[in-house]
Amino acid sequence: MRCRRHLLVVAGAPARFRRLNGVWRAGAMLVLGAALIGCATPLIRNSPSAHAGPKLHGTNRGSPEIFLALAFSGGGARASALAYGVLEELAATEVHLAGEGRRLFDEIDVVSSVSGGSFTAAYLGLHGDGILEGFRSDVLYRDMTQGLWRTLFNPANWRMERGDMAAGYYDEAIFHGATFGDFRKDGPHIVINATDLVSGTHFLFLPEYFAALCSDIDDYPVAWAVTASSAVPGAFNPIVLENHSAQCSRPAPAWIGRSLAENPADSLEGETARNLASYYAGAPRNYIHLVDGGIAGNLGVGVPLLREAEYGGRASMWRALEIAKAREVLLVVVDAATSIPSERDQKADPPSSLQLLSDTSTLMVNRTSRLSMALVRSTLEQLERELPPSRRGRVHIAELDFGDVQGSDERAYFEAVPTSLAIEKEQVDRLVAVGRELLRGNAGYRDFISRFGSSR
Repeated sequence: MRCRRHLLVVAGAPARFRRLNGVWRAGAMLVLGAALIGCATPLIRNSPSAHAGPKLHGTNRGSPEIFLALAFSGGGARASALAYGVLEELAATEVHLAGEGRRLFDEIDVVSSVSGGSFTAAYLGLHGDGILEGFRSDVLYRDMTQGLWRTLFNPANWRMERGDMAAGYYDEAIFHGATFGDFRKDGPHIVINATDLVSGTHFLFLPEYFAALCSDIDDYPVAWAVTASSAVPGAFNPIVLENHSAQCSRPAPAWIGRSLAENPADSLEGETARNLASYYAGAPRNYIHLVDGGIAGNLGVGVPLLREAEYGGRASMWRALEIAKAREVLLVVVDAATSIPSERDQKADPPSSLQLLSDTSTLMVNRTSRLSMALVRSTLEQLERELPPSRRGRVHIAELDFGDVQGSDERAYFEAVPTSLAIEKEQVDRLVAVGRELLRGNAGYRDFISRFGSSR
């Protein structure tokens, strides 16, 4: 436990906070509005489990002819809404498989998400196609900023960290106590991405990661994972996991040692193996501090598609995930990232300190996203080369972002939507609609559905 003095501000946040991108605005309001003096204690929500161990997560729940993966970026409520629009479009698109019509929505195998996109992914994992009925009212139309304010000023929460306060609010208002064990068994495989604050690498909310901590992911609350995925440093405190590995005395899996020996330390595979090895007994890491997944990669496309070492090589991974059986593979990347206004170069005056902080964060996130996509394209090209020659299909990538919106005024509108936790209803509806339009108009997506006699 540690004690500290919080700043007392009873008035509303200054107007300049409303111009900040991301959840910086809501986080700044939480920091400034913390009207209390006391001690903050992190909540540890992962318990030791003697039965902890990797579980086989099925992925291809629909037709083996298709392998469909979605990646939802960060970007606050606008990312949640854009991702949801893609799900609506998939639900409205029917393809012909094995002589019958099936919705593409029912063919989703994997969803990997970061930050704002994790609200959409987690809700999908819990409710399946119920997301098409309840997500707008439960999440997108909800004023989460006001909800966080009420949580902050509840005296019962004054001994909690800001991150745990937020998680408690999401748990009560959206996820209703659900844990990973409540994810639908007939639904897609959900991968929520956070960042390990010490190593700077991805922490994936997957059974393998929790097994390394001698914990069972099925018992872990979904709301805390979503909060970790969206916990912008400085705005929210990290979500903390306790490392119980000393109680299990379980050695690290053999694949970790092989990967450390075979891959350069600065490669993605080497970093992943080294980070997981650090969680096992013998390594001096008692607590794992998790922050926004966008720091390690805002698109959520890197590690989930490249964890080949765990499967004994890339070809073995394709077989384990049943990708090799698919006639067509589609990766849809939904990127709600913001950009630096071009007008910044038209005047000599520098941006304010707060705007500079936001712009710098945007630059780093966008650069990491570009590098991640380059790596993923290379990997999927390798997949095409390694799949059996008898295979008739191919790998498709559909990258969706606001740069493809038709008309400069329309693009400017969506770029101006704040990446905060709450946006206006009109903005929600327009984001959902443009998400559908971007997917429907994407060349890679159109090529993919044309192979199945799509009806829309």
